[in-house]
This record gives sequence, structure tokens and C-alpha cells, in this order.
Amino acid sequence: MKTANSRTDISEVFASIQGEGLFIGTMQLFIRMGNAEAECQSIKQSSDQSAENSFWLRTLPGTRNVMGKSPITASKLFTGLKKHYPLQQFFCVAMIGREPLQQMDFITEFLPMLRRENLKIFAQTSAPSVKNFATLAQLVDLLCLDLEVPRKEAASNRERKRLTDVLELTSPSTTYLRLTVDAHESPHVLLSQLKQLPVSRYTLVLQPRMEGLSHISDWDTGTILEWINLFAPLFAQIRWIPQVHKLLRIP
Repeated sequence: MKTANSRTDISEVFASIQGEGLFIGTMQLFIRMGNAEAECQSIKQSSDQSAENSFWLRTLPGTRNVMGKSPITASKLFTGLKKHYPLQQFFCVAMIGREPLQQMDFITEFLPMLRRENLKIFAQTSAPSVKNFATLAQLVDLLCLDLEVPRKEAASNRERKRLTDVLELTSPSTTYLRLTVDAHESPHVLLSQLKQLPVSRYTLVLQPRMEGLSHISDWDTGTILEWINLFAPLFAQIRWIPQVHKLLRIP
């Protein structure tokens, strides 16, 4: 059972322009979640607390002007957001970083605080737990569901069942799907997995991987169009959207 005053680790809070996905170009308040292991069930007495880490609340892109202590309680984080940011001016508050479903005590306490202020909430998740995802889906307005599709032909029925159950808890009007892809991999293995999922009503964002061996320059126009044409029949809409904020060096 959720305990009031749960805490979690926060890496940073920053106001910036969304640089990926369907809501690209909108001004958002980003809350980057940190290590799930840092979540606590309740606030300990100060004498029992271990050394806390610092994180920055950046009120303008690229600035480091307000410092917070992590792990932090839901109520203290919410108070800090109200104090330092013009919350009603943002398109949404975006929960990013570490998987939110691994920090459910904090999420189920914090997100209703945002809801009471009539703030729109966005979250990214790969939905490792169907049960926890069902709770999260009721607390947010917009979702990016990361499709962690197995890169092998012999994917287990259990993996497909999990993704199917998750999709049944969402609506295409509030959820888009994201698949991170590498220019050096074969799209056909991914297509064979996706064909077995109920994705036909959703918008898919194909996001080229920009780390490791893959680079944005590996994607020429012909390759991009080939991938789009291959995936398009499975989805209501398809978008090829790189991480524009990295290309433009937007903080």
C-alpha cells in the first residue's frame, strides 16, 4: 500500500522545448527521474538520513540557478515547482528519465498534485508491469509508449501478451508509440513482431538511434523512405522523427 510522503531520486528539473516525439516544438517542464532504488516509503528522521545528493531546477534552458536535494518528497518537489516555474504556461509537465513504473509510490502521490492544478501530464514508459501501467494511465493525459520489440524472430508469447495487454489499456487519442531503430538493423524482424500486436489505430514514431555505433548521418533519404513505407501499412500514421534537440544542441 502506498505510504504518504514517499521520496524518489530526481536527476534534474528543467524548462525547455520538446525535441522528440509527436509534441516536438512545445515548451514543457521536464522532470528527469533518477535511480529507482532511491525511492523510500516514508521520510526518515533527519538523524537517520544518509547524505543527500543535489539536483538542479533550471528555470531557463541551460541555467543552474536553483538547487534541490535528492531524494525528495512529492510534496516538496511540487512546492518547488510552484515557486520557481510559471506552471500554467507549459504545454505539459513531462516525466522522463528512469522508468516511472519502478517508482509507483512516488508517482501515485505526486501526479494527483499536478492534476489538482489542472496541469497536463506527459509520461514516457516501456510498461514493464501491466498492473502498474494501468495505474499510471489513469494519472496522466498523454503517453509515449516505448515499444521494446525483441530483435529476434523467436520472441516469447509472454512478451507479446504483455504488450497486447498494455495497448488495451490505452487510447490512440492520448498515446503514441515509439520505436527506436538503428540504420544497420533489418526492419523485417521488427515488422514480424509488430504484425502480431494490435497497433493499427496508433501513430508510430520511428526514432533513429543517435548513440553508439549508429549515427544520424547513417540515414539517407532513400533509407528513411524505405523504412516509412515498410512500417506505414501497420499503423494509422507514421512519423520519422530524430532527437532534434540533440541536433540543435537545445538543453
